Amino acid sequence: MNISVGKIKNASIVILSLIAIALLSQLWLSNIPLNYFTNPGADAVSTDYHHNFIKPYRIITSHGGNMFTILYNDYSQNVIAQACVEALTDALKRNVSVTGNLDMSIINEPGFIFEYKFSMPSDYYKSALDYYGPATLPARFDYVMFIPVTSNEVQDNTDGDGTGRVIFISEAGNGDGNGVIMVEFSTQSELPPVPSPSGVRYEASAVSQLDVFTQNAFIATRPASPWEYPAIEVVNPYVNGELLLSAIEDQIDIFFLNPASKMATLGVDDVYTYSDEYTVVKYYQNDVLDYSNYRAGETQLGFLRSFELAYDFIMKDPLVNNEFFLSAYEETDSGTTFFFDYAIKELPILLPDDYKKNGEAELKSAIEITVRDDLVSHYRKLVYNYKPGEAGKTARIDFGEALDVVGSPGEQGLLTDVTLGYKIDREKQVYLYWVLQTSGGSLSRVS
Repeated sequence: MNISVGKIKNASIVILSLIAIALLSQLWLSNIPLNYFTNPGADAVSTDYHHNFIKPYRIITSHGGNMFTILYNDYSQNVIAQACVEALTDALKRNVSVTGNLDMSIINEPGFIFEYKFSMPSDYYKSALDYYGPATLPARFDYVMFIPVTSNEVQDNTDGDGTGRVIFISEAGNGDGNGVIMVEFSTQSELPPVPSPSGVRYEASAVSQLDVFTQNAFIATRPASPWEYPAIEVVNPYVNGELLLSAIEDQIDIFFLNPASKMATLGVDDVYTYSDEYTVVKYYQNDVLDYSNYRAGETQLGFLRSFELAYDFIMKDPLVNNEFFLSAYEETDSGTTFFFDYAIKELPILLPDDYKKNGEAELKSAIEITVRDDLVSHYRKLVYNYKPGEAGKTARIDFGEALDVVGSPGEQGLLTDVTLGYKIDREKQVYLYWVLQTSGGSLSRVS
């Protein structure tokens, strides 16, 4: 049988073309981050991230005598945090508890405290611990305290055979004005001894009985020697020098199924906008990145599954490099929004006031992410990463001086909280700030 050379060439070309298409398809589909961000649904997410819902805003060590130290970072690697979670799980399983109206002086006992940035709902909390037993907690609580108990101590309000106490504290009580509600459990899980204090010292306003606060606050105290703290550098991973449409485009391609087909425009107020049929990514001049996904979801998720999806989305963002914590959440008809903030070098990063009143580019927290049905529908963040600098700085004023400088809070109401943390100014310089929170807003002063 005679086969012409032309037919052989044509067949070879077809085969080679098919092989090339197959190889290119395999290469394109192997881009896992790209596929994930273009279809960030629940099926692609680990089922273990719900445990992070119980991660506290900070871990406070009570050394007794109204002296406290605070840990903001390295929660997952911290042996105290791990021991407290084990004690917490054991206490709920044993379910030996007592409830009462007490005062906040209990926090002066030597031990460890998980503090939450928002009023923690007990039903979500127990589910995040994979606990579905009968133990009763306050409907919402602010702190979980862990008190190691030595072998010769007798507990008056538990069965006395535990090695520690786990106390859930709702500072607002039942809202009836009858005081703090505490539910105490006994645990046989061993808690570590309280270490010697190191780093910044704090005092509790509830122990000091300061009358300028409506609720307890932990206030940093000035040491006898000058207070040196590390300089913090701000890094924008989306630009290299000048802010350019093309430079940002290289970093946001990950959000698009086919980056080559997206449109890039410079719009009103110099907002850089990149879009395709389902996705819009905006970059504002104040360095806020805004991602919107307009795909239709299929299944409505439960609260913790939505949290897992949001947490996983952030973890897969290669340009989020700092440790973050959950600072709030909102449940609405359009989805559940989770708010996260950063901490570095054992202090929180405080969002500049300008971002909280900036129209379309407004932010409440460093990261805001909304889950609608089984998809991430909205993701907004201040793009900066933070790292310790080589130089150091010196704090100059303490809480009392900060209160004097900003003026009496009486006109805006009593203080609800005070925070010492790192804050960025307009020039992207970071300084240590006091932020005094009142029911009418916040007052801040560089330290």
